[in-house]
Amino acid sequence: MPFEQFWDSKHRINSGSGLGRSTAQQYIDYFEKVGPFAEDLEDAESIIDIGPGLCNFLNAYPMKERYGVDISSVGRQKMESHGIKAYAPGQAPEEIADLATCLSVIQHCTADQVEAILFDIATALKPGGVFYANGVYTGCENADESSLLKRARFSHSLDFIREICEEYGLAITDEHPYKGHGMQIWIIRGGIYES
Repeated sequence: MPFEQFWDSKHRINSGSGLGRSTAQQYIDYFEKVGPFAEDLEDAESIIDIGPGLCNFLNAYPMKERYGVDISSVGRQKMESHGIKAYAPGQAPEEIADLATCLSVIQHCTADQVEAILFDIATALKPGGVFYANGVYTGCENADESSLLKRARFSHSLDFIREICEEYGLAITDEHPYKGHGMQIWIIRGGIYES
């Protein structure tokens, strides 16, 4: 089953992993491990969230310009119904956001999709903007893709993320790797390299 269809089906039933059921406050508490997330949110006039799921995070900030990127056409329709400007991967305009987030999404993406996420972040961030992301590394990078899709869990090391960030001109300024639920988990904060 192709990825868009997989995530379309998850969005239609509003369940399954990766649909953003966490509250904005839970994300604030979580991402404070790598930076002043609450302060960055307050300062941002515009936010882009990659893979916003049910839009719980973006809906907590209706006073800001809100953008989202989702592989699912159903997900993009949901964003639009919430007044969020929605884009497919690779379609985000340049320099539209002060803050970019990718909240508990990367572990649901193939390596190519992770590259697309980081490209969208690098494209959409305004000069001086910051980004936050997190992911999971289980050590099973070469597992069979079709079996992984059934449970929507992939594995990406922090080294891989650093390499792709460097390629797209993103600087990781803070990182926090830790173990949780038997997996290596990482959280990062960063921005765009000064030219």
